[in-house]
Amino acid sequence: MKTRNDRAIQHHGGWAFTLIEVMVATGITGVLFIALLSGMSYGFSLVRMGRENLRATQILVEKMEQFRLFNWEQIITNGVPATFTEPFFPMTNQVDVGFYYTGSVTIASAPLTESYAGNLRLVTVSISWPSGKMIRQRQTSTLVGKNGLYNYVY
Repeated sequence: MKTRNDRAIQHHGGWAFTLIEVMVATGITGVLFIALLSGMSYGFSLVRMGRENLRATQILVEKMEQFRLFNWEQIITNGVPATFTEPFFPMTNQVDVGFYYTGSVTIASAPLTESYAGNLRLVTVSISWPSGKMIRQRQTSTLVGKNGLYNYVY
């Protein structure tokens, strides 16, 4: 027959086992919480990079679309600005708008051997911006013709 002290010893032994379970559960919860936070941080960085890339693409398209309005003389005499800067947030009137995209426009002879190569120019627009600890870059090129769309603007 078990005495009262024997039952108390068994009961306290059960408490010790429960304490170990709580410690293991707390450790697992801590690891899961850290994984959740790192996943959220990674997701936010992907969204930030996506916004930066989208704005860079908008700027590149804007600069390329401007060549539709330049006439041939402006293009061959380098009447187009060679460098530019654009803010990350273009619609704000604040002094501090985050960071700026810096870019350059290069106009060169077309790398062609055909007879009409003299009527073409290779236009390259490059852009770079700071993103965290890195400098990111994008570039696009197109050929512009002497008899381009600028003749059709009313």
